[in-house]
Amino acid sequence: MTITATECPTYRHATSASATISPPILASDAWSIEFQRRSSKTSRTPPTHSISLVAHTSLSKWHVRATFCGELQTGQQAPNWTKRWRDFRNLCNCIDFGQLPLLDDTVTELCILPEADAQFPRLPLRTLPSDDSDYAAFRKTDLRFRIREYARHIRYPLYVGAGRRICLSQVKMGKEFAGADGVCEASISGDETTYVYKGVDRDIYVPTDTEVLEQELRNLELFSGSQRIVQFVAAVVSSNPYQTRESDDVRTPVLRGILLDYHPNGTLRDVLRSPEPWMDGRWRQWGLEITAALACLHKREVTHMDLKPQNIVMSMEWTAILIDISGIAGITREWVLPELFDAFDACSASWETRVRSDTWALGKILSSMAEAACDSKEKLLLLQTAQAVEQSDGRLPLSLISSLLSQVA
Repeated sequence: MTITATECPTYRHATSASATISPPILASDAWSIEFQRRSSKTSRTPPTHSISLVAHTSLSKWHVRATFCGELQTGQQAPNWTKRWRDFRNLCNCIDFGQLPLLDDTVTELCILPEADAQFPRLPLRTLPSDDSDYAAFRKTDLRFRIREYARHIRYPLYVGAGRRICLSQVKMGKEFAGADGVCEASISGDETTYVYKGVDRDIYVPTDTEVLEQELRNLELFSGSQRIVQFVAAVVSSNPYQTRESDDVRTPVLRGILLDYHPNGTLRDVLRSPEPWMDGRWRQWGLEITAALACLHKREVTHMDLKPQNIVMSMEWTAILIDISGIAGITREWVLPELFDAFDACSASWETRVRSDTWALGKILSSMAEAACDSKEKLLLLQTAQAVEQSDGRLPLSLISSLLSQVA
């Protein structure tokens, strides 16, 4: 039986404007299935199984997220989740993907339904599950399916910027940074310089991650040449990873990530954790540099909203450099204005509140520096400035903070 899109009206309204439905291919024997790493998921409430796979023919491929939506008989014993996942994987191997109207150039969500509902087509199977499979109880006609675009697929936007671009194939990934998913050291073919790579694809991806990276890219271009803000090197592009028909055409490239200058001396958090005597005298200077970077952002009507020691790196010359400047990535409760602790979307607060939050975080950083400093005069200066920020509830102008930090000790 050939299943067409007209048999299931849910197909078209569930896809994006860019997703098209591929006509079913009848030569099913030519198909192969490749399961992707880190793709399996088992949820007990409601009971579902999901797995990501790529369905191949000799010339094309489709990315699929297969999900079983329904209940399986467990008997009186607790279910064996490892066996259940393995049985679902085997069920996917039984599916005749050549009979499915998969979506081109995106990720197809294949919902497998254990219900005899006439509004959904029957799931085409080449073979039946084995007798000991959790799915053996379903007759061939009992399984139905629904297809739509997978809402949580990684979104690779078209790159239309005017900045330098590098093909992903030219980028060699290195060591990942601890606690920074999707961020690692990197180099470019023929270039011995070390850079920082921030990618769209990451182990734990949420749809807003792409928006955050896009906004950071726009801000990086805005602050090109700023001495106290990390500098953009290149946009990393490729053809669409979900592309159904293989092609090397990158005339309409998608954004895979960005390359940034690499600063080798760690973060301010590292410095605060292991202060050294030679740093006396530099604490105040770092405070001035961070204040100047923040003033640069605010002058262009950009707030940081996640200012903290982890987002300040130390250059080769031991100057403070501000990173992660999207302004919409979210907040860290410890470093945000207290009135925003429980805000649903703190990054959408008013301009005045966001500026105050940045300034408040700066005051907290100055206070941490005061604790690390050994020179009594420098410690007092930093502490007094931090207290002034706190007493003003973050309303102290950055120009006044710079003036206080510039006083002769």
